[in-house]
Amino acid sequence: MAYADTLTGAGNIAEQWSKEFFAYGMKNMFFSRFIGKPTKLIHAGKRPSQATIQTDPNSLIQLKMELMKEAGEAITFPIIAPLTGHGRVATPAALTTGSLEDHEEGILNYSYRQELCDWGHATRDQGPMTRQQASWDWDTVARQILALWFGQAMDAATYSALAGIAYVGDDATPADAGGTPLIEAVAPSRKVTGGMKGGTFTAKATDALCDDEEYMCLEMIDHARYTAVSTEPIMRPIIIDGQPWYLMFISSGQAKDLRANAGAGTGVIWSDVQMNANLRGLKNPLFTNALGAYNGVLLFEYQRCQTRIGVDGNQQNLVKNAFDAGDVLPVATWPEDGRSMHRGLFCGAGAAVHAYGAKPTFIRKDFDYGRQHGLAVNMLVGVGKPVFNAVDYSVMVVDTAVK
Repeated sequence: MAYADTLTGAGNIAEQWSKEFFAYGMKNMFFSRFIGKPTKLIHAGKRPSQATIQTDPNSLIQLKMELMKEAGEAITFPIIAPLTGHGRVATPAALTTGSLEDHEEGILNYSYRQELCDWGHATRDQGPMTRQQASWDWDTVARQILALWFGQAMDAATYSALAGIAYVGDDATPADAGGTPLIEAVAPSRKVTGGMKGGTFTAKATDALCDDEEYMCLEMIDHARYTAVSTEPIMRPIIIDGQPWYLMFISSGQAKDLRANAGAGTGVIWSDVQMNANLRGLKNPLFTNALGAYNGVLLFEYQRCQTRIGVDGNQQNLVKNAFDAGDVLPVATWPEDGRSMHRGLFCGAGAAVHAYGAKPTFIRKDFDYGRQHGLAVNMLVGVGKPVFNAVDYSVMVVDTAVK
């Protein structure tokens, strides 16, 4: 019988979340620059518990931290639709027509519920020899690499939520089958697709109808912006230095096609627009990091935009490679050597939500009589895009083929 004594010691040690961890993770998060600055919101009433923290609504991502001080599994918050009436008018010839009584306009309001998930990641060494052999301090590197994971994972989750694509954990066999979803796949309610081919821009209803040479172009940006401001509810722009702007995130392939004028358009091309954009005088950091600007839209190249590729003539393969369920890509329209569809994002204010019930916390654990050291980071967080009245509140996906 094997010897089995009781090991007494600190098997699990919870370590307080550190500002350094969060700062390092945010530094490596692409979308961190688009999170609104915290502001204090005092609700009606005098009790301290009714004072909550939220972020500036004039930002792409809203940060919600109410549940860090209160129990609950989800955060529900309202969105108030703007009034649409023209008001009442009285003139000398019609003095009684300006009465407001019995002509009041109702306030349309919707609510969005963001659930929290228990989400984390961990690493461990293989024992004292691995720590002795390494030229770096394992504990320090473990913290840094988990902070880097946090930033990149929050990026991926934010993009997935905005794009309507599932983001799943590793808890499945095989791992690539996906596990428990942090974010469920939901077909976007706002979508534009198509592109420029041979000097002609064409908007299509679905990816399945797109030609394999319809590329990103200035006309697609115009089309996306027009759709955003002409369909209800109108997407609210972000006010930057007193001017309204929308933000557009495109893949590296879409950016390459835009700069190269890949669709061989005959009108104004990207390089000409940027030469005359005169953004150098604008001091806001968003302009510094932007790829460029066009028609009230700031463009950013986001390298982790997802793609879908048809790699052969197999119908099942093409169905699996559609962005949205039901958007089947017909075999007849796809060459056997494959084509790529890339999904960009067109966003206004309040497009995404980061809700925390507990900020990231380190948990140290020893294994095998203390020989092996493990470090985990864990948090209660929810990432999502507000949807009101079955419409994506402030995001629209932009799908184009890539050369």
